[in-house]
Amino acid sequence: MKSRIQNPKPKIVVVGAGPSGASLAIRLLRENFRVVLIEREKFPRHKLCGEFISPECLAHFRELGVLDEMQAAGGERITETVFYAPDGKSVRVPSKWFNNNESGALSLSRAEMDFRLLEKAKAVGVEVLEEHSAVNLLSEKDKICGVKLRAKDGAIKEVLADLLIDATGRAGILGKMMSRKDAKAQS
Repeated sequence: MKSRIQNPKPKIVVVGAGPSGASLAIRLLRENFRVVLIEREKFPRHKLCGEFISPECLAHFRELGVLDEMQAAGGERITETVFYAPDGKSVRVPSKWFNNNESGALSLSRAEMDFRLLEKAKAVGVEVLEEHSAVNLLSEKDKICGVKLRAKDGAIKEVLADLLIDATGRAGILGKMMSRKDAKAQS
């Protein structure tokens, strides 16, 4: 399927700018795709989280070029994790057990981690649309070709794409839209 817009590179739309969406957008851009990253919220956004980035993720963030920014944002290295049983006994697990190449885990708020990833995506050239909600899928000749968005101010925008990726996590926004579209087609 070809985009209606003449692009020198295939265009991919990623819906959801959390850790997986922003990371994927950066990696896709580096592979020479045009990428649009859509996020319903404005970053930084506060999310309840464990504030713990495990050791194996540090190599990923280094590859993306964002680890130094995360550490500079106040991320503290964690060299071990201590697990406590109700009876007071404990076991200590050195972080290096999870990944011998890293010197610990990182303690950083989820809001800060998300913000740093999104800022890196913008810096490398990903087109980012914050405060835009996916409201419908666009189709042509029974093929999905894009997504309809609603901005925070109510404005409607259509973004055509060669490929749509749902990175909305448990919400599964695009999957739900596809299910509704399939249900309508069958009725």
